[in-house]
Amino acid sequence: MNFNKKLRSSFSRPLFFSPPPIPIIQEQAALLIQERWKAMHIRHAPDKATHYLQHILVLSEAKTRSFASLQEVISNPEIMNATRSILIYLEQIKDYLLPLRTPVPFKDKTHAFLFAYLVSTQKNALLDFSYTDDVNLYEHAQTMLNAFEQLLATIALAEWKTIQDYTEDEGTDLLNQFHSAQIQYYTTYTQWKENNPAKLLKLCLDYYCELESKRLTILCSLEALPAELYSHLTKEQLRIKNKIEALCGSSGLDQLNHALAKLHQQMDIQQQNIFPVELLIHKAALEGNNKLALALSSKSAPSQTSTLNQNPIITYEQHIFKEYQKIHPLPLIKERIKQCVDNPQAHRLSIPILCSRYVGSYLTHTLILDLLQSPLPSIAEQIPETFYLDRIHLITFHALYQSILKTAAILSYIKFYCDNYGVYLTKEEWAIQKDRLLLWHSHYFKSTKDSELFYLDLLKHILLFNDQSLTITEQLAFTRLIQQIENRESKALDLLNQRLSNIFATYLLNGKLPDTHMAIFKTTTLDEEVLILAQDIMPMIRLHSQVHSTFYKKEIEKHLWQPIADYLKQISASKELPILLLAEEESFFSIHHKVHKLAFVVTGLQLINQTLNHNDMWNDKGIEHRQLKKEASVHGLLAMITNPDCSMQHIEKALFRIMHHLAKEQKISLDHLCEKKLSKMFLSVKKEQSLIYKSCLDDVIKELMRRINSKKKAAISPNHLLFEFNEVFDGLELQLKHCMSSLKKHHLNSDYEPTTEATVHLKSGEKAFHRR
Repeated sequence: MNFNKKLRSSFSRPLFFSPPPIPIIQEQAALLIQERWKAMHIRHAPDKATHYLQHILVLSEAKTRSFASLQEVISNPEIMNATRSILIYLEQIKDYLLPLRTPVPFKDKTHAFLFAYLVSTQKNALLDFSYTDDVNLYEHAQTMLNAFEQLLATIALAEWKTIQDYTEDEGTDLLNQFHSAQIQYYTTYTQWKENNPAKLLKLCLDYYCELESKRLTILCSLEALPAELYSHLTKEQLRIKNKIEALCGSSGLDQLNHALAKLHQQMDIQQQNIFPVELLIHKAALEGNNKLALALSSKSAPSQTSTLNQNPIITYEQHIFKEYQKIHPLPLIKERIKQCVDNPQAHRLSIPILCSRYVGSYLTHTLILDLLQSPLPSIAEQIPETFYLDRIHLITFHALYQSILKTAAILSYIKFYCDNYGVYLTKEEWAIQKDRLLLWHSHYFKSTKDSELFYLDLLKHILLFNDQSLTITEQLAFTRLIQQIENRESKALDLLNQRLSNIFATYLLNGKLPDTHMAIFKTTTLDEEVLILAQDIMPMIRLHSQVHSTFYKKEIEKHLWQPIADYLKQISASKELPILLLAEEESFFSIHHKVHKLAFVVTGLQLINQTLNHNDMWNDKGIEHRQLKKEASVHGLLAMITNPDCSMQHIEKALFRIMHHLAKEQKISLDHLCEKKLSKMFLSVKKEQSLIYKSCLDDVIKELMRRINSKKKAAISPNHLLFEFNEVFDGLELQLKHCMSSLKKHHLNSDYEPTTEATVHLKSGEKAFHRR
């Protein structure tokens, strides 16, 4: 029965005295709407089938690819989404045409379906045909994919308008064949997966290591981090890791840890062939091997090294960064700097630090500490672009920092329970427990359940050794505390994170660990790990701050002096200044008046030119900017701008004198109405309501801010009247820079560069730093 007959039959039922209950009517109506929707939905089937066959994946194309290439294709999100979509679409068609079919016995249909392409085209790498399961899997995968592509090809060539067209076509038989093949394949795949965990595990391990190799290559590249690609790789790694854990549990994760350690070891050995030479030079400089760094840099850029001064590595990296800036816009670091200037206290900064000559060094410390504190499992996407040579180092330091933090939190809970039972460990015993936890945390992957059992067993073992034991309630409470740490929901962990970051901040600035906040770290001997990590971070901080300090200082000053522009735009100069500018209130009051008077003069001259030109439209003669500037100078307007005793009224009178003089010179007659109109426009300017005046004021302020933020004088367009007032700008620039210099001196009682005991020497042949 086609859809139209079903529809007619629903309206031709006999009427009974007792109508059916309302829920039954609603159910029938819902079913009828659902059938109608499916009938209309099928009209789009040819387009969807054509798109999949032409743009997504077909068996003939899959056969031309290598194992790694095909594995990459079928894990592509676009391919997976398109396959999921077409399979769902076919299921919807089955709902209408094959309502009594046997359901497909598999939940994750998309991954299993795409795996069939690997089975069909890479049989030698996956299957052993001496086993029945492998033979059946290969045959059923081939049958299903052939039925799938034959079904899509038939649908793509069809021209259906209604569901009846489809039922009368051969499509129903092909759909039935594909459904049967699907059931056979998914059933065989499930059985093969259960009987071949080792083979599937090897496949997952190889694929994970391939993803890891790509991830490390991206991190070590000099290009900007491709966020979408990196995110896809990490998500795919997480999926494979979960698959390995589900397949083989803890033993599978142990094998994954071993495979990753082997991969990292191989990449370290082959790093000279894998990584860019700039990264190798940077790594050699950090490790104190300056002879190697200089040799590599001379090969990569001999023209640069021939002119290098006493710090050749710094000069070389500054040159590399200068080239890097030309290609990459650096949005992440610029946004981070803006946040630091807008709210310095939240980033361990202050106004005196922002005014310091060594602000670049302070900012380097802040950026690194913010990354170390991050609770995210991966910080790669948070790393600012200026650290493009240090991504691997920062990820490693973040992992070590988080390991110390987590160990401190767990040991603090263990100490709490031990104290409750009167159990007190010696420093040597705490060191043993600390080493066990750090070793456990050094593993790449651990299941959450295994971690909880490990920590609980550690506490139980300590108490049992001292003839004490936990109650069931205490065990559950301890496990909940551990779960909060694992899920980053522990307030104790947040508090320790803040304390640990303060400890690192003190060491990185002063070269020694503080006396405060060290109790739990000293008790558990974690202060040794804190010191070693801080010493390892120091060479990177020193080199980075020396390479990028100039860039950081320049970017900070762009944002630091933005309140000047905001203040100058205000209508009234009497409004309260920000704290940064308050010490030079009188000077800024004077600059405010000069800027607004300059904007008034330029706007007034433009309006005079416009008025005179309008009254002599027949000749259409405009007055040259140079002549306007000359008249302004002759009639004393330039002196009025800098004279604090001259007001806007004085300027207005001078502008009228200039207008009359020019009108007489140009032989243009001006009536009383024209003067009244100009007077009205001047009044609008004085009230700062004129759009022309606002535009001119913006141009004046932008030019002034460009001059103080850049060594190069930004040339105003010669077509702009402001171009003729360069000497006024020079005076304002000089006065503004003097104010900025005075403010820096006011906010800085003493200006010194952060120093440490672990001084880094970047001269040729000297050791960069000493590890513990």
